Amino acid sequence: MSFGEIGDWIVNLFLELIQFFLDLPKYILDGFLGAIASIIEKVPPPAFTVNYSIVDYIPADISYFLIMSSFPPALAIIGGAVTFRFLRRVLTLGIW
Repeated sequence: MSFGEIGDWIVNLFLELIQFFLDLPKYILDGFLGAIASIIEKVPPPAFTVNYSIVDYIPADISYFLIMSSFPPALAIIGGAVTFRFLRRVLTLGIW
């Protein structure tokens, strides 16, 4: 083993150590958010929301015409557009 190899080994050791400390906050945040997600998953939904849906309150005639006029795909397109606009604002910090 020559001195050049030992120097390369020491440089690689320090680079790996620096990378470890740069990744440490990510690992801590991942564990913290995972713990919060598991706690939220264990919370049961409220009793009044379990067996009800907005579709239960729409009469059958109106539901038929909404489906025939492609209302669900239209809502999906509008929802996608709103989501895109919101994400564009958040990711560009409101500049764009």
